[in-house]
Amino acid sequence: MGHSETGRSIMRLLRAVVRSEGVTALVATHDPALIELADRVVELRDGRIVDEQRVDQAAIR
Repeated sequence: MGHSETGRSIMRLLRAVVRSEGVTALVATHDPALIELADRVVELRDGRIVDEQRVDQAAIR
């Protein structure tokens, strides 16, 4: 299993926990494959928010 595949597996598990427990998880990554699995993406540059997007997961699946 490659690095990205491992990361995707962890993200899927984390998303399942978030949904079942009703909690929030924060993940910091530079991996585009993991970013695609997020519900919300906040981009930081030099410690400041430069972009924020909510992702419609239903449209991705």
